[in-house]
Amino acid sequence: MKHLKGAAMPHRGQPDPERVRAARIERIAGLVAAKMSAYIDRERRREEKRRKQSEQAERAGGEMIERARRR
Repeated sequence: MKHLKGAAMPHRGQPDPERVRAARIERIAGLVAAKMSAYIDRERRREEKRRKQSEQAERAGGEMIERARRR
């Protein structure tokens, strides 16, 4: 058998490089997914805040018009 150097041939007691690579990819994918979900949550909250503010402004505008009519 031809001798293989480096990562091609794992030494005794060392993990399989393919499994190490797969684990690293999975970890990175998990981090990306977590960041993406955090971003989506943040955007959703921002959107809700904007909607509430616009509804409040609309209500306040309507009240001011009503007050002006009563005078």
